[in-house]
Amino acid sequence: MYQFTFLRHAESDGNANGQIQGQSDLPLTAMGEGQASELARRWKSEGRQYDQVIASPLQRTWRTAQIISEALNLPLESHPGLVERGFGTIEGRLLAELMQEDPPPNFTDPYLKPGEQGESLVEVFNRAGQVLQGLLSRPQGRYLVVSHGAFLNMLLYAVIGLSPHNSPRSLRFSFSNTGYIDLVYLPDIQQWRILQFTNLAE
Repeated sequence: MYQFTFLRHAESDGNANGQIQGQSDLPLTAMGEGQASELARRWKSEGRQYDQVIASPLQRTWRTAQIISEALNLPLESHPGLVERGFGTIEGRLLAELMQEDPPPNFTDPYLKPGEQGESLVEVFNRAGQVLQGLLSRPQGRYLVVSHGAFLNMLLYAVIGLSPHNSPRSLRFSFSNTGYIDLVYLPDIQQWRILQFTNLAE
């Protein structure tokens, strides 16, 4: 059996400023450091155990994972496939300002690349499928996967069997900073089970 927790990073400078972050490498805020530390304390008190922590190498995810792995005494591994969706030339821009443009950016068209050089949803979905395949190629065990909101949405699409080509645009998994979802995969019967979706920082 595989046990997974998919965790979004704690608050970053970009989150606090309302920026489109994408693959820009921004650090955690002081509040974000506190959020990650509080989650680590909570999980330690609950007796949570993992065999491995796997994280996006971007600062905001890596630092979140580092705080938790140190508190729980877990090995930590970087995985470049877990980085956030790329948003091209609009990375660093304020979302509120972008939405005032005519027309505003279209983030839900499955084939459109935001910011000209960004990743389409189909590209992110395909990357998420490759990451999921890699996770399920590892030995069965307990894995904490630390990533980003847009990427985690496509990772869950891959788990559930949805696709950005034909899914309702309103279907979005809303991860707050340090929000997470617990799942298991039973390979003998090829079945996923979603156990719990928790948002702590709202």
